[in-house]
Amino acid sequence: MAYILTNDFWSAAGALRRPYADDDPLAAMRGIMMGTLLSLLVFWMPLAIALTQ
Repeated sequence: MAYILTNDFWSAAGALRRPYADDDPLAAMRGIMMGTLLSLLVFWMPLAIALTQ
């Protein structure tokens, strides 16, 4: 019974962890891509819409 309880606890704790580890080699690339996308949506897209009207 202790095995079942600890197994359920650790599997639930694993689901709450961040999806990527701290030593993820693609974390920097993912950050650059998200920054670029947010920059496009927040700054450049409204600027383009404002300048075309």
